Amino acid sequence: CSPACVCGSTLRWTPCAERMRAASRTMVPGAPEEIAQRIYALMISGQMSAIQCDVCDEVVRGSAGVWTCENGSSTIFHATAYDICDACLAVEAYGLPKPQAPVPLPPPIAEPAAAADDADRSEE
Repeated sequence: CSPACVCGSTLRWTPCAERMRAASRTMVPGAPEEIAQRIYALMISGQMSAIQCDVCDEVVRGSAGVWTCENGSSTIFHATAYDICDACLAVEAYGLPKPQAPVPLPPPIAEPAAAADDADRSEE
């Protein structure tokens, strides 16, 4: 059983690459297929915004997927296609705890010898 969207339609899990390909075709309506292919290539390479979760606003990339409303943009409940990442679906639909975001690592600390060498070079 697929989860329901806020509009009452069904959410369908779609691999991220497939969802990016579909989005690239709708970004410039009426454009030739080669334009959609260029947009898709930019999305895959990370040079252009890709698919973003409509709940947490995180960008979904790589081998992940999104839950996309089968109504697309043809409903008043969401003006654009409605995409939800796996983590948000688990929280919103099934009440599971939200995964903790990874704690960012502090910047590396330069070793004393390397810092001294850098200071010597800057004086020259």
